[in-house]
Amino acid sequence: MKPPDFLSAPLGDHRILARPGPQRGRPLWVLDPLAAAIWDAARAGLTAEEVAACLAVRFALPLEQAQADVARVLITWSGVTEAAPTWTLHLADRRIGLTVVDLELASRLEPLISHLQTKLDGPTHATLRLAGTATDWQLFVDEALAVAGSLQDAAIAHTVAELVEAACATDQRLLVLHAAGVSRAGQGMLLIGPGGAGKTTLAAALNASGWELLSDDVIPVTLEGGLLGLGMSLCLKAGSWPVLAPWLPDLDRALLIERAGQPVRFPPPPGPIHRGPVSTAAFVFPRYRPGREAALEPLDPVRVLRGLIEAESVIPDLTQAKLLALTRWIASAPGFTLTYPDLDRALEMIERLPLGEPLV
Repeated sequence: MKPPDFLSAPLGDHRILARPGPQRGRPLWVLDPLAAAIWDAARAGLTAEEVAACLAVRFALPLEQAQADVARVLITWSGVTEAAPTWTLHLADRRIGLTVVDLELASRLEPLISHLQTKLDGPTHATLRLAGTATDWQLFVDEALAVAGSLQDAAIAHTVAELVEAACATDQRLLVLHAAGVSRAGQGMLLIGPGGAGKTTLAAALNASGWELLSDDVIPVTLEGGLLGLGMSLCLKAGSWPVLAPWLPDLDRALLIERAGQPVRFPPPPGPIHRGPVSTAAFVFPRYRPGREAALEPLDPVRVLRGLIEAESVIPDLTQAKLLALTRWIASAPGFTLTYPDLDRALEMIERLPLGEPLV
């Protein structure tokens, strides 16, 4: 039985353990007298059975209790020395490394990203490290501190946001859209709008119906005008849960956190995902209006551009060449406003759109 190779120092009848190196984001371990005695005996090279026998004599314990105490400490050491979970994730055209030091946080985050894990070789474009504990955490991006806090839900929300930010690589794109996107047969359809427009709900239903999901909220556009998919888990607000229940039967088991003061769930995509790039076949501006008549109204390119700006899309470092590329891209596909009273009607109308062909 060998204890982990930690720094160790006595403090009264206790013992303090620490990992060597910089301490920010790393815990200290305080061993009580019994655990300290186990540590000292193990460092002396005794076996687990010999340590238990010594404890029984020193602390006047029944042998069975001493053996149980030794087993408990061994389990603790196993958790202490277990390597921090690290994943390599494939989002859009980038590989991002994510390490989560706290095992509790790692267990909550893992269902959100398991479908993004990749073993493909290639460079890692960014690294994220969620250090510290579930109640005192720090999130580093490329080893620079991005944000810190004390709430588990905030740790998850910020980690998801930074993964999206790293995948978008805004300064390398034509623009980054505040939009959802789906694709089929290499043709991408954008669902554009501010928060509350219904784009995420509609994208989730389309994905469950067989469309490939690009993203439910943010779409990077390459300099050539290709749509890239992040493939992240959906982020669904409480108002969409009953609406999406027929399409996502396991929604009530998805991770639930509080984000920006309201509850959200993060179910994995119910259907296939696509990382792209794919061409743009249509700009669609959805409007969920219960009780209203369904309608599909064409938009001219200027109104499409206005809608992109109003949706708070990000156009970085605009140059003459990028402005020309942007206008060409907008003119390459038709735009529509889609007013729909329910998801069934919306999906029915979208199926009529001849993606890949000029729409009139």
